[in-house]
Amino acid sequence: MDKDKFLAVCIEIAGGLSIEKSCAAVGVDWRKFYIAVRSSPENTEMYAGARRDRADVRFDRMDELLDKIERGDVDPAQARVMMDAIRWMAGKENAKHYGDKVIAEHTGSVDINIAATLQQKILEYRKTVDHEPTALPVIDA
Repeated sequence: MDKDKFLAVCIEIAGGLSIEKSCAAVGVDWRKFYIAVRSSPENTEMYAGARRDRADVRFDRMDELLDKIERGDVDPAQARVMMDAIRWMAGKENAKHYGDKVIAEHTGSVDINIAATLQQKILEYRKTVDHEPTALPVIDA
């Protein structure tokens, strides 16, 4: 696939179309497009950028839905389903901007006595090398 056709498909994707519709609009077999995506890092990055742009276009459609709800053109329950789908797809295509933020937080306490553990490991090591264990200085924790 030549670069101009690949770029044209990416532009269609960035405009909000699916890959299948983008390829059909340009006259390219979608299977050949996927092969071209994987053929070079430059193509892979261009396609990834088109998907990120498509996420922005999809997310902008939520404004249109809100206008339609206000005018009474769309049932609010139907619009909610559509907005949830848009939000989910945008989150998958551009997780950095539209994905769910995950915060992992540790609660509770972890007690580790490093000095005692280190002292025990040194004693075990000395036993393996046929040395008599000697008293180690006590390390205040």
